[in-house]
Amino acid sequence: MRIERKLEIFARVTMAEVEDERRQMEGELDSLYETALQNASDEEEKNSGARLRSERERLNKAKNKRLAEKTSEAKKSMLALREKLTEGLFEKVGERLRLFVESDGYPDYLLANIAQDCATSGKIFTSAGLALRDMKYSGEIKKTSGLDSVNPESGFIGGYKLYSKDCRIVLDRTLDAKLEALRGEFSMLASNGGGSGER
Repeated sequence: MRIERKLEIFARVTMAEVEDERRQMEGELDSLYETALQNASDEEEKNSGARLRSERERLNKAKNKRLAEKTSEAKKSMLALREKLTEGLFEKVGERLRLFVESDGYPDYLLANIAQDCATSGKIFTSAGLALRDMKYSGEIKKTSGLDSVNPESGFIGGYKLYSKDCRIVLDRTLDAKLEALRGEFSMLASNGGGSGER
């Protein structure tokens, strides 16, 4: 996918920068160590060995801390970019769903899916909830699905909800519910490494 590719490239570039900085720091550390050894006299070398080890240890700790900070920053940046790209993607999907409910194919989708769910459910559903703009299809829905009533509801783009007689069983087939389920699956894939090329 295009988003996965962008995230993979971003991660690769960031990690390459961190690795280059690590190599540069190690080179500086080695150079410092060699210079200190060359400039020390034999007498000072005996006394300064402990100081050099201590300085090398201090520099190693500083290097490791900087690397950890850079790695953490890179991961945060990658997660922020992934979130931004995900939000953009799902905004576009939401917009396409809004266009779909205004299309000529939407009534057929709605009628066929309600009829199929009612037919395969063993007639446990007695009513449906539709978005207010879809109430114009209520007569046709009752006729094709055998439902007793079709009621207007708010809070979703399109699709439907089916209710049992006692309303204990609800089948949510709204487009919003499908979009949220897709978002959840996408988030799980991304958090399990699906977005970084690891599979």
